Amino acid sequence: MYPWIEHGFEKYKVIKNSERLGHALLLTAPKGVGVEELAASISKDFLCLSPSGYHVDCNCASCEMFRNNTHPDILTVQRTNHVITVDSLRNSISFLEESSSNGKGKVLLINDAELMNVQASNALLKTLEEPPKDSLIILATYSASLLLPTIISRTVRLSINMPSLVELNHELCQRFGKNEDYRLELIVTGRSLVNAIELIESKKNEQIKEAIRIFSLVLAKRESPTKFVQLLLQEVKDDELIYGLMFAIIKEAMQIHFLSDGDSYVLFKDYPLVLQHFAKISPDSLGKAQTKLVALKSVYGQKTSPIQNLQLLSWIELMVNI
Repeated sequence: MYPWIEHGFEKYKVIKNSERLGHALLLTAPKGVGVEELAASISKDFLCLSPSGYHVDCNCASCEMFRNNTHPDILTVQRTNHVITVDSLRNSISFLEESSSNGKGKVLLINDAELMNVQASNALLKTLEEPPKDSLIILATYSASLLLPTIISRTVRLSINMPSLVELNHELCQRFGKNEDYRLELIVTGRSLVNAIELIESKKNEQIKEAIRIFSLVLAKRESPTKFVQLLLQEVKDDELIYGLMFAIIKEAMQIHFLSDGDSYVLFKDYPLVLQHFAKISPDSLGKAQTKLVALKSVYGQKTSPIQNLQLLSWIELMVNI
């Protein structure tokens, strides 16, 4: 269990021991830091049969069923095409109304709760107003602002703050058994530990490093912008990752105008000529590049809009031409 998840679990224990838990718990956390692990640990504790209370090595019947993924008193709400529908939610609520197998109650997990549509949200709201006895509904989200305020007001909220880069880098070093600098992988994935691990294991981080090298040559007029674009679209082939890299480039360029500490630079720490180029770009031009990037990414109805060749070339022109 990650240190920040352990801290979140301790906060839950305080809430539980002070009898403030109620029937619904809202877990909010940045994307990719492991909030689902916290939800699972809370579920185990809520259903644990040990007289001394839940602990990681507990071998009570309930915890054994958890380990074998056979526990009959916990259910995760399913989604269809990235949407939690009213039918899915109603079926899950019916599960809560059934008798529990061990008398401890039942747990309903709603991961990515922000994906509930309006009808599903209203169905959940009715349940929160009259929750089934001995039940716990756990909502986990990284975007609580997308939930109905009336749902939030009927839950006990537990928040996990974004871990620092130092903490996240330490966990990656522990996982891969290497004392390395993984800040690049964390930055381009928006500090998502889950996505950074996937990036490293897939070796796509090497493609990102190559893209940064090519970008430095583009700024030096020693390589064409087209080669940079082709590398991203043909090799990286991941829109979220491409956008993450582009945002990271802009952020590092902006840091030139506000920071003088060389340790603050990650992408281009080995490319001093790039940093010199960024210093010549006006903050206003960088602001326009950032605005353009946000407009490209934020298409209504799509989590991440597909990025195209001409869009990338147009964006690069803002960064290359001073």
